[in-house]
Amino acid sequence: MGEQIPLRMQLSRFSTGTYNSKDVKTQISAGWFDWFCRETSLAGKTPSLYRVLQRISTSPRLNLATMYAFFKNNCPAVGSLYDSISICDLATGDVLFWIAPSVGYGPDKGKAQVFSVKESTDAPAASGRLKDVVNWFVPAKSVAATLRPKMPADPFAAMKKVYNEAGIDLHDVPPGMQSGVNKLVKEVIRLRTQVAGR
Repeated sequence: MGEQIPLRMQLSRFSTGTYNSKDVKTQISAGWFDWFCRETSLAGKTPSLYRVLQRISTSPRLNLATMYAFFKNNCPAVGSLYDSISICDLATGDVLFWIAPSVGYGPDKGKAQVFSVKESTDAPAASGRLKDVVNWFVPAKSVAATLRPKMPADPFAAMKKVYNEAGIDLHDVPPGMQSGVNKLVKEVIRLRTQVAGR
């Protein structure tokens, strides 16, 4: 495994194409720790594993500054090769979460799973589709909330409040500028509701 760097930096490097090269050294720096597949297969697997990390990166369960991830291509005694992601504490190296996008053995073959060491190592915290694992990290409701910030119940009252706070009297605003002032006030309200929703 390459140097252990914060998950935020790993995700940033992936996004900028740092791990695009197919050579083994690059793939080790991308996070590969152990594999049973051909070395030439690693570069093809890396993007899909990073996409899982990107999907869960907003999770309150993760700290992108104090955790890192590594990848393993597993070879069960009975079953198929499959990939996994381990998310670890940067200071101690302890595994905190183990994710398999598609388990390669037993009755759970083909299912996505996540284990949380804090909760239990005997049973998965979530099992089923990859979407179920992602939702365990980032519940769908919180994703929707970040995509659609709530607007005030009465937008006109909110606009009037912003006007009053800024000391603006609409009657004093020249007619040609009212549209621009209204757009500015709406943007202030949008930003306030977005910040309030975090």
